[in-house]
Amino acid sequence: MADDFGYLAVDTTDMDLSEFSPEEARRHRIRQIVRQDMEAHEEIYDDLAREYHSKPTDF
Repeated sequence: MADDFGYLAVDTTDMDLSEFSPEEARRHRIRQIVRQDMEAHEEIYDDLAREYHSKPTDF
């Protein structure tokens, strides 16, 4: 499965990156950080949306 950037969606958190060149390992780490950041923001937005939609509207 590919992520929004067209890269394979591979969790590299516990991956041994020593088999990659330093540049490839750096890219893997950056992708993982970006992916984790995007997931954290999705959770925040989901929580905010749930809170917003759970409140009664005054029309």
